[in-house]
Amino acid sequence: MEEFWRRFYKPPREIEKYFEEGLKLLSTISPEKITEFIRAERDLPITILRHEEYYYVYCDVAGCTKDDVELYDREEGFLIVANRKIPEEVETADVVMDELKFGKLRTFVPIKISDPAEVETSIENGLLRLKIPEYKGKKIEIQ
Repeated sequence: MEEFWRRFYKPPREIEKYFEEGLKLLSTISPEKITEFIRAERDLPITILRHEEYYYVYCDVAGCTKDDVELYDREEGFLIVANRKIPEEVETADVVMDELKFGKLRTFVPIKISDPAEVETSIENGLLRLKIPEYKGKKIEIQ
């Protein structure tokens, strides 16, 4: 397939180098993980910052209380699930513009959590804040 592509299109050498590096990177990731990452729904916008030994994750959960938000630990990260309810006064109105999402919303965050008890969480003014210690792996005892 690659030879077929090269016969009809000769990219500049620099672009070809990036293409080859990208293929090498993708070949190191299992197909299941690529599929999971591509299919992961991203309904909630997030910002991830790293400072010293912590990740700080900020997620827009406007209109949700702490009872409406759940976090689920996964093998390669964690999932934020929020249930944003449609305000009663607009349930039957005619839609003029529709940019907000309502219902069950989810976003996958690709940060591994070593111990869920160490994650600091809070929700204030529609902003979910998480402080997550950097995952350093599990210690293996030498016998």
